[in-house]
Amino acid sequence: EAYPSSHDRCPSRVAFRLPLEGPFTVAWGGSTSAVNYHVFLPDQRWAYDLLVTQDGRSFAGDGTDFEDYFVYGQSVFSPASGLVFAAHDGAPDVPIGSPRWGLSGLGNFVGLEVSSGEFLFIGHLQPGSVSVNVGDRVTRGKFLGRVGNSGNSSEPHVHLHLQDSKRFYFGEGIPFYFHEYESDSGFVASGMPKGGKRGELYVGQRVEQAVPSPFSSVVGDSE
Repeated sequence: EAYPSSHDRCPSRVAFRLPLEGPFTVAWGGSTSAVNYHVFLPDQRWAYDLLVTQDGRSFAGDGTDFEDYFVYGQSVFSPASGLVFAAHDGAPDVPIGSPRWGLSGLGNFVGLEVSSGEFLFIGHLQPGSVSVNVGDRVTRGKFLGRVGNSGNSSEPHVHLHLQDSKRFYFGEGIPFYFHEYESDSGFVASGMPKGGKRGELYVGQRVEQAVPSPFSSVVGDSE
C-alpha cells in the first residue's frame, strides 16, 4: 500500500512547470505502485523520476557510459520560483552498474522553498553543474544544473519530490502537478503524468512543456 501522507488530499497550489526541455519520459510518477515505485516512502510519496527514451529505451549502445543515456547532460530548469534553502555540488557521477547503497541519496541537488512549508528537491545532477547557492531567489524556468548520475542513482535521470520539511528523508510528501504541458493525449492544463516500466522498457507518459501563448494570462517561463 502507498504511504498515507497527511497531505494526500491537499496538493500544492504552486503551478509547477516541467524541468526539462523537449519531449521526455516519466520513468516513475503518479499515485500507485504500478506507475511509481516511490509511493511507499513517506517523504517521496509523490516523487517523479524523469528521463529521455527512444522506443522505450533510455540509452543507446550497451549503456555502460554516461553519454550512452539520452538525458545525460541535459539542462534542468527550476519548476517553480522560490528560495534556495539547500544546494550541493561536487559528488561524482556514479559509474553505471556500481554498488549504490550507502551513497548520499540525491547526490548533487538543489532544494527550493516554493511556498510556505513546501520544499522541493531536485536531484542526481552532474558534478560541477549546479548554478545556484543557498539564499538565492530563483524564478520559474531558471537553469539549475545538468542531468547526471550522482548519489543513489541507477542511471542518469532527474528526480523531484515535494515534502513538508527541509530535511531530506524526513517529513511527508506533498502531491504536486505540472501545468501547461503536452502529453501523449494532447494539451494538459494541470496534471500528474504517470510512469511505468515493462520489462526493460519504460512505458510511462511522454511529455513536453507547452510553449506559452503570447495571448495567455500566464506569466511566461524565464530561462
